[in-house]
Amino acid sequence: WGLPQAQILASLSPSPGTAVTALAFDGGGFRLFCGFADGMMRESAVDVGGAAGASLRPLRECKDLLGETVTCVRTAPNDRKVLARTVADRIASVDVGFFGATHSYELGARSKRRTRKKAAGGGGGSPGGLGSSSNPSSSFGSLARFASSPDGRWIAAGDADGCCRLFDADVAGAGVPMAVADAAPGVGIRDVAWSPGAHCVAVAAAGGGRPLRLVAKTDAREDAPVPRRPTRPGAVPLGLAVEGKERIKALRA
Repeated sequence: WGLPQAQILASLSPSPGTAVTALAFDGGGFRLFCGFADGMMRESAVDVGGAAGASLRPLRECKDLLGETVTCVRTAPNDRKVLARTVADRIASVDVGFFGATHSYELGARSKRRTRKKAAGGGGGSPGGLGSSSNPSSSFGSLARFASSPDGRWIAAGDADGCCRLFDADVAGAGVPMAVADAAPGVGIRDVAWSPGAHCVAVAAAGGGRPLRLVAKTDAREDAPVPRRPTRPGAVPLGLAVEGKERIKALRA
C-alpha cells in the first residue's frame, strides 16, 4: 500500500495528561504494549482483520515501575516477558503471565554503586526487586535503548558514561561489563542492536571517533537459533527464521 491509501485503523486514548512514551508489538502482532510518562505499562489486544473492523482493546495494566517514565519497550522473543527501560537507568522485566514486574537490571550510576558495594562486601540494595528510584542524569535516559538476544537469554544496554553491560535475562542486578563494546568515557551509548543470525551486536554512541561499531563474540558455540514467530491462521510466513549462518558465509565468500 502507498501513503495516500494509509488510514487510521484504531486508536486508544490514555488518561488525560498522560503521554504514551514507548510501545512495542508482540511477536505475532496480536498484543501492543505501551509505556507511559507516569511509569504505567498497558497491554492492549490488536485485531486488524475482524468482521467488525479493526480494534485496539485495553486488557491489563502494570504499575510496578515506581512512577518512572518509560522510554523504551521490547518484547522477549518467546513473548513471555516485556522489557521496559525507564529514565532512572533501569530495565524492568514484566512477566506477561500475570503482568507484573519480577526484577530489574541496573545501569549507569546505579550499577556502579552496586558493584562497589559488592566489592566492599556490603551487599547491593534489594536484590531481585525493583529497588528504589533514582534521579535520571540529564536527558540521556529519554533517548537510550537496549536489545535482547534472538534466543531471549541475554540483554545488552549502554549508559550515559559509555559503559555497555550484558545481563542474564533471568537474573536481576547490575549484570557484567562488556568492555569491548564500551564507548569513550563520557560518551553515552544510545542504542544497541543484536544480530538475529550471529553472536554480534551493533553499538551506537552519541559521539566520539567511532559512533557506530560492530562487536562480535568469537568462541566455539553455535549461533543461537532464531525463534519462530507466531502468525495469524492463513498468513504467509515472513521468513524470520532464515538461516543466518548461511547468509553470513555467503557474504564472506
